[in-house]
Amino acid sequence: MTLLFVFSSLLISVFQAAVFTPIFGSLFLTPSLSFIFILFSLYFIREKALISAFLIGLFLDAITDSWGIITLLNVFFTYIYMLTTFFIFVRSLFVELFAILPIVLVIRKLLLIFIVQRKFLIDFAAKSLILSLAIDLIFVLILCKFVCKRINEEA
Repeated sequence: MTLLFVFSSLLISVFQAAVFTPIFGSLFLTPSLSFIFILFSLYFIREKALISAFLIGLFLDAITDSWGIITLLNVFFTYIYMLTTFFIFVRSLFVELFAILPIVLVIRKLLLIFIVQRKFLIDFAAKSLILSLAIDLIFVLILCKFVCKRINEEA
């Protein structure tokens, strides 16, 4: 099951790099579709999603030549999301997916842009950040439509 999620994450990250990099000009500014898929995989493969976060981060770092920045942020924020959703007293899928997940996405994206702008020369525009986050939220809604029924059945 873990291998299936790693392979699916890899396909999504290739899609993310191939389709959105020409639009946004840099892989750092693209929507984090593979990261969102990894966070959704936490509901199925639990702690093993950290392996997927690490491997997909390595793949994206190899594409961008960013020396492990994406890997570090993927693993760190996957772990933070995992701990946050594990220690919530009242488990609500709505709160987890539409409050905690967007907060994690925004903080991760802002931290990534902050780190990358200090190391690399990229053209950053607020318009691209807003468009990237909007695409992220649309992808969350699409995944929620397909996956939430399965998550509720397992809970």
